[in-house]
Amino acid sequence: MTKLSNAEFVLLQIIAETAGVSGYEINKVVSVRGFGEWAGIGRSSLYNGLKKLAERALIRSHLDRDKVGKGPLPTVYSLTSKGKTTIRNAMVEALSATRERDIRYELALTGLQVLDPALAIDALTERIVFLKAEEAKLKAEHKRCRPCLPLGGEALFRHIFSSITSEIESVEDLIRLLRTS
Repeated sequence: MTKLSNAEFVLLQIIAETAGVSGYEINKVVSVRGFGEWAGIGRSSLYNGLKKLAERALIRSHLDRDKVGKGPLPTVYSLTSKGKTTIRNAMVEALSATRERDIRYELALTGLQVLDPALAIDALTERIVFLKAEEAKLKAEHKRCRPCLPLGGEALFRHIFSSITSEIESVEDLIRLLRTS
């Protein structure tokens, strides 16, 4: 399976959230959630992404003949069963096994509501295990390199350790939130 671009990842999330959504409505969601600013997802990447997702049989589309008012009939989109499986798997992967401060993880967070809470909790629990393993590898590397590290290298290691610690705390907090929701 070909990896989803960030735009395709977001598109599948939005379509999973609201079946029968039009391109115009998708564009509004992207704007309201700020994906253009912080994730670099623009209007052209959305429409190109919709075309690619349709070619890969992850979404289907049809004209909304129930539309009233002026303007052309909008094309509305929904997920195929292959699309549902693809977005679920991509969300679980992004939530469980991406590095700290990875945009893919952040994009998965914005679509968290499309996953079953138990599946999200499992993926986030795996994320904590993944982050702790990454931290252990980096600590071993830091110990090996430390005698010859310049100040900037030491500062970078400390920054990464701080980021990982903060990320683990954030994920633990999110798991608590999911359990009480």
